Amino acid sequence: MNKIPIVFSTDHNYVMQTGVCITSLLMNSSPDEYYDIFILCSENVSETDKQQLCHISEKYERCCFNFIDLSNQFNDSFEIRNITKAAYYRLIIPLLIPQYSKIIYSDVDVIFLEGLNSVYNEDITNDYLAAVLSRGAVFDKEYNRYVRGLNLDPWMYVHSGFLLINSQKMIEDDICSRFKLYASKKFHFQDQDIINIACKGKIKFLPLKYAYTQGVFSSLYTSKTLLLQRFSEKEISDASRAAIVHYEGQHKPWNSYCFRYDVWWEYYRKSVFFDAQFYFKVNNSLLPQNITFKNLMKTIIAYGKTSLKRIIRRR
Repeated sequence: MNKIPIVFSTDHNYVMQTGVCITSLLMNSSPDEYYDIFILCSENVSETDKQQLCHISEKYERCCFNFIDLSNQFNDSFEIRNITKAAYYRLIIPLLIPQYSKIIYSDVDVIFLEGLNSVYNEDITNDYLAAVLSRGAVFDKEYNRYVRGLNLDPWMYVHSGFLLINSQKMIEDDICSRFKLYASKKFHFQDQDIINIACKGKIKFLPLKYAYTQGVFSSLYTSKTLLLQRFSEKEISDASRAAIVHYEGQHKPWNSYCFRYDVWWEYYRKSVFFDAQFYFKVNNSLLPQNITFKNLMKTIIAYGKTSLKRIIRRR
């Protein structure tokens, strides 16, 4: 059985989302994959929260849970928007879990649609980490200008939401100390900027399918020519069959109508966190207010051109 270590970072307000995320991973991984799951916890994660997450292992036996309290870490770090100090926890993973020479980190606002054995076996011997290119840094003019202001190439700037970390090399080169030095600086994208600056020249690129966001989805239809300047036709095609759906930004499926809203709720219903009253309350409040022509067209496109032709034929 292939043992895959993976790290998530959470606080009390995101425990449920963490559980839904992990549920999707275990549901869609192969029988020969075993996950050693590490949860980096803020001070407000209670014992009840931990026990509820552990209930997942009672249903899916191919995993175990480990909790690491980081309540006193990064107290002086810079916080912006709705991102808290917990975002910085990924920066010290090699020091926290030194027993693994290589380890995966993932944000919890994601849904896994396949297991991670393939990506875990990526060769990153000469790199500090592997991650997915940030589409926004390339396509958004203001974002592009900001990244260039950091003395970084937008075409080399990556997301920090899913990382394959070479812990051994990071420890050998003392990269975590470099991370900590940057944590108090007022970077707009916080840990993501820090990772790109500190690991510059030592980052391997992962396929688009490991960070399938609303932005990537839109680009497949509106900016494919530009995408082809950086990605192969096959990689772009594979991205439409996402391995990981990432709900980046402020609009999340549990509080608003957004890209692939229904996918997240599918796994919520199958998780140990399912609460019928919460499910009804959120969906009942969101859907009537957000069913507009624009949102309806986004939903139709999400099901692909084939589905659209079927709808037209039925009419």
